[in-house]
Amino acid sequence: LHDASQAGQVNYEADLSIYNMVLKAWSKSSDQLAASHALRILDWMEDQSYQSGKRHLQPNTQSYNAVLEACKQSDDPKLHDALLNILQQMEDHYEAGIVSAKPNRTSFFLVFTALARLRTPGSHLATLSFLQRMERLHEENTYGRLLDKDYYTMAIGACAWASDRSGAAEAEKLLDKMEEGKSFNFKIKLFTYDDVLGGWARSLSDDALERSRKILKRMPLKKSK
Repeated sequence: LHDASQAGQVNYEADLSIYNMVLKAWSKSSDQLAASHALRILDWMEDQSYQSGKRHLQPNTQSYNAVLEACKQSDDPKLHDALLNILQQMEDHYEAGIVSAKPNRTSFFLVFTALARLRTPGSHLATLSFLQRMERLHEENTYGRLLDKDYYTMAIGACAWASDRSGAAEAEKLLDKMEEGKSFNFKIKLFTYDDVLGGWARSLSDDALERSRKILKRMPLKKSK
């Protein structure tokens, strides 16, 4: 309908709710080009609302989150730059006074989970950088309380899969922070310790065995029934 309207084949212009339904459909699609379709529609909506003055087509939080979800579902690592760009657009619009584009907890969760599941060289550094950014925003309460233990658990997994000493060390630092529990009431699962141990095992570092033994001593004992 959108393409037909632009081609002048039908005399109809959909409103924001229709576009949001289409974006949501692409976010749930298994089509390999779903993210590309969603990005194309979002770009058109932005152009129409901010360049052509059609404010009724101005994307809102629901619009952006649907596109973030579509990009998150893709296996194309290049689309993760698009995720960061979209989130930045939301923040910029909100700071400019467009409250309807304010990013929420879901917005940050979608971006973070997409970064954390990447398994490319150095990808864990992007995850750590984004986590630090979220920590600052969480403390400032700019977009509400954003963080919980799941973010640290996912970040540990990302670092542990880096397969080098720096990744294993960063995973252990995050575990230290969770155990300290200064900002959050963390209840650490055993598999989180397992992830850190796996990180040291994959690192092939000279001190991997020593570090692993120390972590084993820190692991909570499983209560017998």
